[in-house]
Amino acid sequence: MEKQLANQIKEYFITHKADLLADLHEFVAADSPSNDKEYANRCCDVLCGIVKRRLGVEGKRFPQEEFGDHVMFKIGDGGKKFILIGHYDTVWDVGAKPTVFEGNIVKGAGVFDMKYGIISSIWSLKAVFDLKLPFDDKTVYLLYNSDEEVGSPTSKPIILENAEQYEAALVLEPSFNGGIKTERKGVGTVDVHITGLASHSGSNHEAGISAIDEAARITGYLHSLTDYEKGTTVNVGIIKGGTRRNVVAAECSLTVDFRVKTAVEGDKLLEKISLIKPSREGIKLDIKANLERPPFEKTPGNMALYKKLEELAKDMDLEIFDIATGGASDGNFTSYAGIPTIDGLGAVGDGGHALSEYVDVEKSLERTVLLCGYWTKL
Repeated sequence: MEKQLANQIKEYFITHKADLLADLHEFVAADSPSNDKEYANRCCDVLCGIVKRRLGVEGKRFPQEEFGDHVMFKIGDGGKKFILIGHYDTVWDVGAKPTVFEGNIVKGAGVFDMKYGIISSIWSLKAVFDLKLPFDDKTVYLLYNSDEEVGSPTSKPIILENAEQYEAALVLEPSFNGGIKTERKGVGTVDVHITGLASHSGSNHEAGISAIDEAARITGYLHSLTDYEKGTTVNVGIIKGGTRRNVVAAECSLTVDFRVKTAVEGDKLLEKISLIKPSREGIKLDIKANLERPPFEKTPGNMALYKKLEELAKDMDLEIFDIATGGASDGNFTSYAGIPTIDGLGAVGDGGHALSEYVDVEKSLERTVLLCGYWTKL
């Protein structure tokens, strides 16, 4: 990219910084917990209003029974099609965190994960049109969903519909320690329910079959499947069982999270989990294991997208680097479906899902500048 154009884009965002931050404040102040359909839809209304105001288009809303509406905007009418993905739901309850601007720092519910990324995506395209940058060959679909924080159960089909048409998927999740995400682990769950036999723990202990004892055995086995060298982790996060101190437990359940670096390792892990059998007669096991989000691997297509971004950053005198993370996103779906995908294009800051959540405005604006320039290279 020529220095003159790079400087023109940078100057644009210096000039429009206050307007962009005003949109961010309005958006972050609209609480949108994943589990509160009413508030999520109010936030979606705010989002649609911002897009209408800045890009002049109406969105297609996808009403949901349990979650807020998902919404998609079509920008442009060119032959090269892209999907840009963000989620407006957050892990925060209504009123949990105020929106606060403190100099270069912005705090608020979901500001880092990932409301800044959504505002950045809107403004990156507004800048393209205001600066009359080349865009005639492109169509961009902006898909903003309301259920990503709970696994995208209802938005996944929308994300992957007509997946073969997309040249690339850009995911506006926040950066990780400032890094662009080119690799994410796959995420799976295991739910184990164990049925034993209750008895009095004093007078008739030998007649009981302890579901908790069986749970302890299975927990040890599951944790033994963790392999840090291969990037595989298994965590029994919740154990529930028993009724009274003096009763041999007849019921116990385990809720398990696992992460894998590759699809191959995911298949191997699921096979090992399928080998779990009762250790003795009288124990019944109900085990459900599922890889909910496949791994986001460093495919040639994904890395080609990153290399193009890296070259652009160099031209614009901006610094980026790529990084792997154990967390997952909707980019896992698009990458696994074969769409070249790049992630972590959103905010620079820290504290996702934590009370310390914040965005560094200056560093995040640099990412918006980079995203605007990226549209000229794709």
